[in-house]
Order: sequence, then C-alpha cells, then structure tokens
Amino acid sequence: MAPSIPTIEPTIIISGDTIKWTRDFSDFPASTYDLTYYVKGASSQTVATTKSGDTFLVTIDASVTDQWTEGSYWWEAKATVGTERYTAATGKFLVTKNFATDDSVYDGRSHAKKVLDAIEAVIEDRASVDQLAITIAGRTLQRTPPADLLLIKTHYSAEYQNELEKDKLERGESTGRKILIRFSGG
Repeated sequence: MAPSIPTIEPTIIISGDTIKWTRDFSDFPASTYDLTYYVKGASSQTVATTKSGDTFLVTIDASVTDQWTEGSYWWEAKATVGTERYTAATGKFLVTKNFATDDSVYDGRSHAKKVLDAIEAVIEDRASVDQLAITIAGRTLQRTPPADLLLIKTHYSAEYQNELEKDKLERGESTGRKILIRFSGG
C-alpha cells in the first residue's frame, strides 16, 4: 500500500528518500498556471510539478535528495502563465541524514542539550577538585568558578526545556503549562 501524499511542503527531508506532496493554490489553479519549485541551500535544485485538475503534484526522486547534504534549505514556489510569474509560496526545510545509508556516528542532541550535558559533567568532575587555578612552569590554567557554571547551567536548562516543550506542542501533546484567562464584566 502506497503512503498517503501530504498536501503541504515538507519541513524535514531525509537524504535519499523520495519526497511527494500535492499543492492546491486557489489563486493559481493548475488548470491555468504552471508551478515550479526553486530550492536553494548547500546545493540548488529546480523541481517541476505535474497537474491533476487544479492541483499540483510534486515529486523529488531519491536520487536527487541523496545528493543533498545535511542542513537548511529554502524554497520558492513560482506560478507562471505566459510571461507572468508570481511567487505562490515560500518556505524552508531541513535535510537530515539517512540512517539506512550513512553508518557514521550520529549525535541528535541539540546545541543546548550538548552544552547542558557538558556543564553537568564538569560540575560532577569538580566535586573532588578544590582548586580554581593551577600554575605549572609559569603557565596558569584557571577553571570557571562554580557560581558561573551554575548560571550557565540555568540558562541552558531553560533553553533545553523550551525545546522539549516545542517538541511536545508539535506532536500535539500538552506541555503542562497553565494558561490563565481573566474575564472582566462590562
């Protein structure tokens, strides 16, 4: 059974996967306009569409996405009729590694999580070290004071918590935060 085809552009593309979506622009019906996607990022790509009634079908072959390196890409959908050209939509997607074809080590943690983990490791290691500076052969090495580490940890903990909440919202889950509303009588 073939997968269902989304009706909007993807936000994440896995390198080496075939990508399909349909798009219906009421201002630019496929019965009148042609539609082309222009993709820019680490590489550039022009993606033609096919028509089905007033809807456009977009297909990007696996051989094309396989050439895309990881990172952010921006796209513009251009509708044309004769010599007229209009921007129908713009957006951005992220290209990620394909685990099936890439055997390199992968660390999917965000920057905030990586820094938070590193700070926590330093704090744990410091539990047995009581000096902030050491001098050897005239060279001094200073450690970050514990109070500064805790401030940095607080900052990255909050940033990481925001990422977790954003992920929950994108999956349609509750973040646990309360929204308070005040009604005033008139």
